[in-house]
Amino acid sequence: MSEGALLTLALLCSAAGAGWMALAMETHWKQVHTAPVPDRGKARLLRVLGGLALSASLGLCLSVDHPSMAALVWIMTLAASALLIALTLAWRPRLLRVLPVGA
Repeated sequence: MSEGALLTLALLCSAAGAGWMALAMETHWKQVHTAPVPDRGKARLLRVLGGLALSASLGLCLSVDHPSMAALVWIMTLAASALLIALTLAWRPRLLRVLPVGA
């Protein structure tokens, strides 16, 4: 895979991870879904999915660049993802329904 494709995938993983982390919170869950608030198990699953996606993002960044540059790029993807999810929750929260939330 090309470096650009790997970095794009890293950004997508970071955005999905930030979205799952947000959906693990009751307030944001209510903004996005009409379903009942997730129980502790589902909230834990969302946090685990978020952590795994963020870790995958770091791994993808590390596969493209040397560690010092990869860390910088990863932090930039985290910042961009946090802003993207925050703005989505503010303006169009239902767009986050595209994220699978498990069983």
